[in-house]
Amino acid sequence: MNQDFNFIQDHQFKRILIRDYVELNNCLESKAFKSVLVLSGSIIEALLLEFLLNNPPNGYTKSKINKLKFFELIELSETINLISKTTKDLSTVIREYRNYVHPNKELRSKSDINEDKAVIACRLVNMVISSVKENHPKLYGNKAEDVFSKLHSDSHSRKILNYLLDKMNQNEIDLLYQKFISFYLLSDSINYSDRNFVYFGKEKLEEFVSESIIKSYVFKIEQEITNGSKEQAERLFELFGDKLNYYSQDSINTILIYIYSCLGVCSSYSVNENLYNYSSKGIITKMNLYLDNSKSYYSTHLNVMESIIERIADLKEDWDKYSTREAFNYLRQGISDVEYEKLIHKEALQPNIADFTKILNDSDLLPF
Repeated sequence: MNQDFNFIQDHQFKRILIRDYVELNNCLESKAFKSVLVLSGSIIEALLLEFLLNNPPNGYTKSKINKLKFFELIELSETINLISKTTKDLSTVIREYRNYVHPNKELRSKSDINEDKAVIACRLVNMVISSVKENHPKLYGNKAEDVFSKLHSDSHSRKILNYLLDKMNQNEIDLLYQKFISFYLLSDSINYSDRNFVYFGKEKLEEFVSESIIKSYVFKIEQEITNGSKEQAERLFELFGDKLNYYSQDSINTILIYIYSCLGVCSSYSVNENLYNYSSKGIITKMNLYLDNSKSYYSTHLNVMESIIERIADLKEDWDKYSTREAFNYLRQGISDVEYEKLIHKEALQPNIADFTKILNDSDLLPF
């Protein structure tokens, strides 16, 4: 029998439970009945402990729960209706069987170890698995997966997000945030509606999730730049590029040099789509946060602006001119008025300034 334990919130517990559950069934098949009894108790304890640690009942801290003995975990689980009284009573018997790991306990016991007891123990494990899986939403609200699906399919539900969050435990809120980010990172293509959906979720949930989760995504930016894909690096920077303060200055410089390289420059007669993509997705705005004339990429920033001044008039389509102009306006926000005046008065740019200024101020230039 397979069991993926997808309802388990803690990844370490999940790994242990999957391993022990496989071993439990292997032991039953090979007639290692004592091992079945010992493993059954261990699995049940792990199931109850993981649930209670992630959903502490009123009056219980994680520290207090960690100190509970097996029979106390069973009693508490029945008290909060996580398991039934019948399951509690059977689990208490399993607790005694688990003590057979100690030879003296087995010697003092009058009970034999046999196949019937092993089969019952396995069935009890499955009963506890079902109880925890089914009662979680009843006790602690909806799962992250369900809330995410609702928010994605029904835009009206986004108006009651705070209400939905009140019905979720912290771990599920963390998982919901991660689902928004994963949706964006793993999608082959993202349309305007889905992008707004992800921005909505990220913005609304960020104040509720732990800093360690946010930091983990920030640190993936450099990982993707040095060891991964350009697309993932760009998407991560789009989402978390305003949080590079977690990095050293050297790492920030490395990231910005790479992102500027991806941005590219304005080319004659062939639009650079990255210019508009980076501006419309807020990437240039995030790049501007780290811009000053002491940085090696500052000159790159100015070079991109110069390339637009020189070549925007060569672009054939109005849409291309419009989108490139939008990028220029965002790049402009990153430098001071003094630096901008110095830029547009550079002698080499003067032959292009008139055409550029006309396009820059053309109110009839529209994106359609």
